[in-house]
Order: sequence, then structure tokens, then C-alpha cells
Amino acid sequence: MGNGSKLFRIACICGAVPLGVGVIVSVLFYFTQWKWLVAVGLLNIYAGVISVVIGLILLTIYTIRLFKKCAVREKTAVILLGYSLLLVNFPAAVFLAIVSHGNASMSTVVVDNRSLHIIPEVTLTGPSGAQFHISKIPPGSNKRGRFRIKGEGSVTYEVKVGTKTESGILFGYITSGMDQAAKITIDPKSVISVTDLR
Repeated sequence: MGNGSKLFRIACICGAVPLGVGVIVSVLFYFTQWKWLVAVGLLNIYAGVISVVIGLILLTIYTIRLFKKCAVREKTAVILLGYSLLLVNFPAAVFLAIVSHGNASMSTVVVDNRSLHIIPEVTLTGPSGAQFHISKIPPGSNKRGRFRIKGEGSVTYEVKVGTKTESGILFGYITSGMDQAAKITIDPKSVISVTDLR
């Protein structure tokens, strides 16, 4: 049974590795938005399909060997667990791809408040007129917001600093599903600047 157990372990590794890598890549992409992770994710899908097919073949060989030894019944739960681990990769890959695609179409805005005032609210207005808000940024801190901005055109910002309100262009042009990233900085003299983070 030593060789058979080895086949089972390798089959499980063939299922666990692409599943684990897919989850890790998706979580990292959510928090970092590093573009190279998209390529890693696609590569993992292709490599994962090959890995799962190999795992299914090995697990099937393992099952056939047990069948010949009339030991399938006592190992049924283990065999089903192995097949489940391998086959769950397919719906998991689809789910993670959908989530990552949705995540990739969101824009990131960081508000860096270096002034002496609490910024009660930063309002962003998209091309379609939809508004997005980042609220209560204390002095010396920053806050990050992620938004799915629909429409085509520019995105403007409006910042309340002390008794005055200032506005300007955040993104010169954006298209639905296109991600952008920018930082709005309010310096100690309450001067506002916008930096492209791409």
C-alpha cells in the first residue's frame, strides 16, 4: 500500500497547490493591485488545469489498485475527499477570476491629510454624476477608498478644509471598468495637490 498511498498524496498535492496559489494571488491582488499578479493568476489557471488532470489520473490509478485489492469500500471517504479536492479547483478558479476581474475594475483614491484640520469629507463625482465619499480624515492621517466609477469622462473632487471648499480634476478621463489610482494631498498650508499613483 506504500506506492498507492504515495499516489494519493501526490494527487492531493496536485489539487491543493493550484487552489492555494489562486487564493493567495487573489487576496494579494485585492490589497496591492499589483498588475503582475494578473499574469501570475492566469499562469496558475493554465498550470492548475494540467496539475488537476494529472491528479485525477493518479487518483484514478490509486482507486483502480484499491478495487483490485477489494479495499475500495474501506477507503471510499478518502477517495471522495481526493476527488473533491481536485474538482473544486474548477469552480474555485471561475469564482476567483470573477472576483479579481471585478476588483481590477475599481479605482483607488487615497486622501493624505497633512493639514491641521479634520477633513470632514472628500466628494468624488464621476462622469455619470454618481458621487462617492471619503469621510473624516484626521490631521496627519490618510484614508483609502475604492470605487467602481461608471461612465466615460472626467472625475472631479471636492474637499472641505477648514472654512473653505476646493475642487478640481481627479482623473482627466475614465472609462467604465477601467481602474485608476490617485492621491489627494492636503499640505500643512491647506494646499491641495493630486498625484497619479499609476
